[in-house]
Order: sequence, then structure tokens, then C-alpha cells
Amino acid sequence: MKKLIAIALVIVTCCACIAGCGGDKYADLKLDVNGFGRNLLGSSSFQYAPEALDNPEFAAETLKIDTADLNTADGKPELFYSVSASSPEAVFVIGAKDAAAAKKISDGPIKDWIKVNRDGYASYGPEQVPKLDSAINRVAGRYVIVVVSSDNAAAKTKLTSLLDTALSLS
Repeated sequence: MKKLIAIALVIVTCCACIAGCGGDKYADLKLDVNGFGRNLLGSSSFQYAPEALDNPEFAAETLKIDTADLNTADGKPELFYSVSASSPEAVFVIGAKDAAAAKKISDGPIKDWIKVNRDGYASYGPEQVPKLDSAINRVAGRYVIVVVSSDNAAAKTKLTSLLDTALSLS
């Protein structure tokens, strides 16, 4: 009986430990969204290079993000927004207030933006659709990072590397 209780305690302890360790490894990540976005933009492959727009309020409105979900820095929403005028290629780095707001942005406005662009390009630029089908829409802590590039698989690898480097510096 004592062995049974000991085994049960070990199992419960292991389950609790696994549940407690299942959190986001990037939960404490701190990013300069503009610097991170420019680094990601410079290290990814694009057919038509996206241009960074220095107007986070306009970007939030364009992406239909509720500004109440965004973190602010120097009185402006924390949002790096870079889009191409000739393709759906883009890089967004969005600083949300917290992880729950980041998930809300990723699952709502960002998924909607990808779908609207995919539907639009399906009729007049079908060669661009695969970029949107494999678009990166990633939540890392309180950040949402979006990349639509010519090589999303390579961009995903680079993104993970940049996130891990930023985490080690935080």
C-alpha cells in the first residue's frame, strides 16, 4: 500500500511539473519591435521587398487591431509594420499588452488579414497565394510576429534564431 501511495505521489508530482513547465519559453521576452522587425526584414528573402512604415497608429487601423490590446512605447503603439506594394510580402512585429492580448491579435486580426489577402490574390495573383498559405503568424510571449516572404520556411528558421538570441539578451 505504501508503494502504491509513493508511486501515485510521483505521478502527481510529475504531472504537476509538466503542466507548470508547459508555458511559453518567450514569456519574459523583451523586444525593440522596430529593431527586431528591421533585423527580420533584412534577413528574410522577398520577391518584392517590403517597406517599413513609421506610423503604428495607421498600421493598427489597417490591420484592424484594437489599440487597447497593444502595449505603448513613448506614447505610440508598439508595432513594426512593413508591407510590399507589389505582393502580399510583409513583416509585422506587434507588442501586445500581455500574452492573452497577443493570442487574441494573432487569432483574430492577423488571421483575418492573411485570409483577406489570400482571397484577393487568388483571383488576380494566384502565384502569390502559396506565400500566404505558409505565412508565419507566431506568438512569442506578448509579441505577435508575422512574416510573408518568398521562403517562409527559411524565414521561420531565422525567426526562431532571432527570438532565441533576443531571449538570451533579455
